[in-house]
Amino acid sequence: MDWLKHRWEKEHRYYEAHLTHDLFGWVILRSWGRKGTRRGRTMRVRPESYEKGMEMLEAVKKRRKSRGYELVTQSTPI
Repeated sequence: MDWLKHRWEKEHRYYEAHLTHDLFGWVILRSWGRKGTRRGRTMRVRPESYEKGMEMLEAVKKRRKSRGYELVTQSTPI
């Protein structure tokens, strides 16, 4: 289950960040790559708490904006 999911895009690139919860606690999944291909990268980071996860997600949002990405999808907790 994704609690928060954001997707940013540029002309040929995408970047996604998911704040979710699994068996071991909170996790931020970050994925990026070229649009239209199956190749890309994924990184998993475990914040100490939900609040720290939200802070990390805000930092990702600022960084994507500064690099020229546009937010195309944003979901909220169910």
